[in-house]
Amino acid sequence: MLFSQTFFYLLIGLGAALGIPAMWLFARARWPQMIERSKDVSSRNLFVSLLMGLIPTGFTILIVVTMSKFPPIAVPSLFIVGLIIVWSLMGAAGLATQVGEKLWPQYTSGDEAWRSTWKGGQVIVGCLMIPFIGWFFLLMMLVVFGAGIQVRAWFGQKKAIKEPINEPVLSEN
Repeated sequence: MLFSQTFFYLLIGLGAALGIPAMWLFARARWPQMIERSKDVSSRNLFVSLLMGLIPTGFTILIVVTMSKFPPIAVPSLFIVGLIIVWSLMGAAGLATQVGEKLWPQYTSGDEAWRSTWKGGQVIVGCLMIPFIGWFFLLMMLVVFGAGIQVRAWFGQKKAIKEPINEPVLSEN
């Protein structure tokens, strides 16, 4: 294997390690209620989230297999798969927040509540960096868990959030 190939794969891994937690922080800033609902769902019975996540994941695989047989619509199928993966990883932001709040309880509320998502995301991405197991098994399981968390949060009962979430203040310049 050439050095350029090794460097290419290193940059892909580094991009994923930085991009996934950044996407979770973006989701927390943009849709804080969704992340709070996902966090509440991920704190209860992850096995149910795994089973519920198999439904949209299986549907996605079915779409890809069906649409890839027709070359003109192969590119839109990749776009659909990308959207579903991003949607699933947004559900995993609740799992990252829940992990961060368990490990660092001082960041559960207040102005630094985003740090629980950031630190929990670092823990999860650190697990994804385990060679072979993290790359091929845990990453796919994270997508399935995220999809299950999203489905459960979407169809579950919407209860009131315990504390008001501080929205970022935008200047009017």
